[in-house]
Amino acid sequence: MPEKKRKRDPQKTKKRLLDTAERVFTERGFDGARVDEIAAQAKINKGMIYILFGSKEALYDEVLKRSFRRLFKSNRPESSAEADPVADTAALVRWYFWFLSDNPHFVRLFGWESLTSGKRAGKVLLDLLDEGLGPLQVIIRRGKEQGCFRDDIAVHKLVAMVNEMCLGFFSRLKLFEVLWHKDLSNREHQEEMLDQIITIILNGIRANPQDSARRG
Repeated sequence: MPEKKRKRDPQKTKKRLLDTAERVFTERGFDGARVDEIAAQAKINKGMIYILFGSKEALYDEVLKRSFRRLFKSNRPESSAEADPVADTAALVRWYFWFLSDNPHFVRLFGWESLTSGKRAGKVLLDLLDEGLGPLQVIIRRGKEQGCFRDDIAVHKLVAMVNEMCLGFFSRLKLFEVLWHKDLSNREHQEEMLDQIITIILNGIRANPQDSARRG
């Protein structure tokens, strides 16, 4: 009897394609990645990429969106009106730092965007900013109302500062290992760096930085 053809599962095909595309874009960046290579590694017909996404650009945008959604949905610490804004801010920085530590592909994707003006990531992030910045905006507003934080803090600038410190550390990790003679994949050494980052950030946004220093 002739062998039955296996039914295609569009969702599984799409997931396999996105997983493969993410790996290739992470290794080569947008300009270096080739649709032929992505199709071959995903074991699908190249035409399927255009059927599902329309273009290489749209496929890349979807890879970026999926990466950022993974960040926003990854055990982000919750806050409440009764919680300490300072502790909540530190918890958010800690959450982001350890996400980057556990997701080097995200660090590299973001690194490629930094090298190519960030236009694609910026376009994708516009749709996701409320989801990403919402919790921090609430915490900062509460901190200002309680007199914990300076009145002139702009959330988008704070995010830029946190991102530069955390993402900058992981994107240059191998260079720092050579310069500092430390194994920076070691969790203890990463914790030391995180403590320094949190101290600098809190000292920069507290209404009274000396209080931050006394509280550790």
